[in-house]
Amino acid sequence: MPTPPLMILPKSESPEEFESLCKDVLIKKYNNQIRFEQYGRKGQGQNGIDIYGELSSEYIVAQCKNYFGINATKTLINKIDKDLNMSKKLPFYNKVKKFIIMTSMDRDTGIQNYIERKKQEVDFKLEVWFWQNIQEIICQAENRDLLQQYYPLLYQESEIVEEDIDIKGLKDKFNKYIQKYKVIDFLKQDPLIGIPYDLPTEIDIFQIYISYLLDNAILLQKEEVFVNIYKFSKALDNYNRYLALNMCCNTSCTFFLFNKYNLSKNFNKIREKIYKYKKELDKLYSNINDGCRLFY
Repeated sequence: MPTPPLMILPKSESPEEFESLCKDVLIKKYNNQIRFEQYGRKGQGQNGIDIYGELSSEYIVAQCKNYFGINATKTLINKIDKDLNMSKKLPFYNKVKKFIIMTSMDRDTGIQNYIERKKQEVDFKLEVWFWQNIQEIICQAENRDLLQQYYPLLYQESEIVEEDIDIKGLKDKFNKYIQKYKVIDFLKQDPLIGIPYDLPTEIDIFQIYISYLLDNAILLQKEEVFVNIYKFSKALDNYNRYLALNMCCNTSCTFFLFNKYNLSKNFNKIREKIYKYKKELDKLYSNINDGCRLFY
């Protein structure tokens, strides 16, 4: 099983599920010493928070933001401002020890810099937990019940131990995951036009399963097929991360698209980089599958 910092969990599109997940993550983070609860219900005034917990007459509160899309950074910063002001109406505001912003967004320097400046204006600790921070807690060995609760399919796969797997079995599993998690569909997309929203998530799940597979076939690590599967996984991860850093969701969150200005300014450079990634992946796939190709 990959170590927590290397795990890539798919994100829920449901604000309600994300809020429930955040509550359970907080409970785990504080070793079940604080009884965290969701504050109010949908439709009620929540005074800028979603979750609260009390310890020794002091409160830790959290706001959950399940944001996606092009303007997520700006939107989150504006919302934090409003939530901090609204929190002053909490009946226990003077006892708040820590205010945590929990977001499904990936780590972002703009938000980090904003939080550092904002810390000077409040009388409590102010923190931001990005998706990397949240999923690291979920994936810790002692918190496997969270993985089982929110990611049951991933949990079931992680419990499977391959015994005496041979090269043929390794190759068969790799090709099974390639088909099941739409890797070829993903690679055949033209990012210059756009990529359907669900495909990068399928790639994230594929990478988790490949990590399990290689971890359980460690005795084959000197075999050429093992080496090429490992290289394929790394190259696919690099390609997916390149796209993630340069593309954003459209307003309806159905497609990932390149920024129009960046695309028009660097079209040839972007096209060449995409071509190199796909060429490398095609070669590695051919090495694994005796001359078969991804693209034909």
